[in-house]
Amino acid sequence: MMKLFKVSSFRAIVLYLALFLLSAGLVGSFLYNQINANLTKVNDNMVWRDAAMISRSYERSGLAALSQTLDQQSQLNPEGVYLLADGLGQYLGGNLAAFPSPTQTTNQADGWQIIRSDGSQNRAADQPMRETRARLIRLDDDLILLIGRDLSAQRALMGQVEQSFLTALLLLVGLGLLGGGVMARQALARVEKINRSLRSIMAGDFSARIPMGRGQDEFGDLEQQINQMLARIQSLMAEMREVSDNLAHDLRSPLTRLRGRLDNLRVDAASYTPEVMEDSLSDIDQLLGIFSSILALSKLESGAAARTFQPVNLTALLDDVVDLYDAAFEADGWTLSYDIPREGDIYVSGDAPLLGQAVVNLLDNARAYGAGETRQLKVHVSLCEGEVQLTIADCGAGVPDNELAHIRQRFVRLDNSRSAAGNGLGLSLVDAICRHHGGRLVLSAHQPSGLRADIILAQRQ
Repeated sequence: MMKLFKVSSFRAIVLYLALFLLSAGLVGSFLYNQINANLTKVNDNMVWRDAAMISRSYERSGLAALSQTLDQQSQLNPEGVYLLADGLGQYLGGNLAAFPSPTQTTNQADGWQIIRSDGSQNRAADQPMRETRARLIRLDDDLILLIGRDLSAQRALMGQVEQSFLTALLLLVGLGLLGGGVMARQALARVEKINRSLRSIMAGDFSARIPMGRGQDEFGDLEQQINQMLARIQSLMAEMREVSDNLAHDLRSPLTRLRGRLDNLRVDAASYTPEVMEDSLSDIDQLLGIFSSILALSKLESGAAARTFQPVNLTALLDDVVDLYDAAFEADGWTLSYDIPREGDIYVSGDAPLLGQAVVNLLDNARAYGAGETRQLKVHVSLCEGEVQLTIADCGAGVPDNELAHIRQRFVRLDNSRSAAGNGLGLSLVDAICRHHGGRLVLSAHQPSGLRADIILAQRQ
C-alpha cells in the first residue's frame, strides 16, 4: 500500500477524491437542510390548516362542539398535538393533558415552540410524545389552543436521509480508492516495463527498445519519445565510433610519416635536409588543422560560440572571396561562373569570418572533389521571400543520394576521396556555421552531374 502512495497518479486520485468528497459533503449538507426545511414547512401548513378548521368550528358551534372537534382530530391525525385550555390553563380538551413546563419548551425566533416530552403528558398511553413543533393560538380572551405536530416521523426520515448520504460517501470513498489502486498498479506496471528496458540499455544494449502499448495515452507518447531518443543515442554512438575510426585513419598517416623521419634521423643524422623539415612541418600543420577544425566544430555545435552577430554585407564578402579564389581556379583550368544580384547590396545578420569560412570550405571542397571532366564551378545567389540562397555547384562525379545526409558528418569521406587531401571536416563545419546562424545547408545532386550545396540564410532588411 505504501508503494501506491509513491505513485503520482494514485496521490492525484486521492486528492481529487478528497476534494470531491468535500464538495459532495457540502452539497449533501445543503440538500439535507433543504429537505428538512421543506418538511417543516409542510408540517407547519398542516398545523395552520387544523388551526383554521378548529377556529371556524368554534365560531360556528361554540365550546361544546370545539371539544368534540379536537377529539375527532386527535383520532384522525395521530401525529397532531392539541390542547384546549382556559385562561388559567385548565384542561378543556385535546390529546395533551397539560401545558409542558418551561424546561421542556424551546421558543424559536419564528414564534414556534419545540416541546420535548417523555409522553407522561399525553392522554393516550399508546402514543408517547417525544418532540413536537407547536404554536399557541388565542381563540378568545379566555380560551387558548396549543396545536402542533409530532416531529418523530420527520426526524426518522431525516435520519434515513443522513444515513443514505453517509453510505453514499463511504461507497464513493471505497470505489475511489479501489479505482485509484487499479489505475496506480497499471501505471506501476507501465513504469516497470520502461525500467526493464532502460536497465538493459544501462547494461550496454543500445538496441533495446520499450515495447509500445496498444493505447495512445500519455505513457504511449512517453514510450515513443524514449524510443526515438534511444534510436538517436544509438545513431550518435555509431557516429562516434565511425568518427573515432575515421580520425584514427586520418591521424595515422601523418604520424606514421613523422615517426619514420624521426627514426631515420636517429639512425643517420646526416639524412636531415630542409625538405625533410618542410615535410615534417607540413604533417604537423595538417594535424594542427584537424584539431583546430574539431575544436571550432565542437564550439559551434555545443552553442558555446558567442553570437556576436552584426550586419554582414554578403555581396562584398562574396566579391572578396571570389576575387581571392578566381586566379587559383583559373590556374588549375577551372571555369568559375559568378552570378549575384546587383540591384543593391545583400545583408544578413551574422559573423563575417565564419560566413567567409563556410564559403571558402565549399569552394575548397569543390576544387578538391568536383573537377570531373569539364572543371566548371557555379556560384549563384538568389533572393526569395526574405531568404538569401547561396548556391555553389560543381560538375564532378557527385555524391550518391543515400550518402548526401551522411557526408556532412565529421570525418566522413567517400571511398573515392580517401586518397585526396582533406580531413572530412569541411562540410561538417559549414553545416554547423549555417545552423549557428539560424540557417541551413542543403546538399543535392547537380544536373547533369556533380554536387550542389545551398546555404540558406535569413535576409536582413
